[in-house]
Amino acid sequence: MKNKQIIKNILFIFVLFCGIFTQLNAQAQGKRGEKIKKARQEYIKKRLNLTPEQDKKFWVVYEVYIEEHQAINKAKKQMRLEMPSLTATDEQLNASIQEMLNLKQREVDIEKTYIPKFKAIISVRQLVEMYSASKDFNKLLLEKLKE
Repeated sequence: MKNKQIIKNILFIFVLFCGIFTQLNAQAQGKRGEKIKKARQEYIKKRLNLTPEQDKKFWVVYEVYIEEHQAINKAKKQMRLEMPSLTATDEQLNASIQEMLNLKQREVDIEKTYIPKFKAIISVRQLVEMYSASKDFNKLLLEKLKE
């Protein structure tokens, strides 16, 4: 009887530590994500030379745009992890190819949706610079992560 109580206590402590660790890890990821988000904003803001009026409107649209791209990137990464091997059936391989095409089409659809939204806020030159700045920021971020 006493052993059962000890085991229950140990299990409770273990579950408690797992919960605390998971929450701390999520908070650390959230803080890191917030730092990256702020750094991206500063980098792009400087490159685009946004007016105060543009600044207010731009970030609302840009953040949703980025979230949609990140969701697709996450799906593509998951798909690569689950990609069937060459020993899979033709049907499975065709399904994987079709899903990859669908994800690429979703990327194009996002661009088609957001380009007019961005052009209503910033100039075409700023839009082109936004794409360039985003790409450059991602390169810088990857270099920092390699260090």
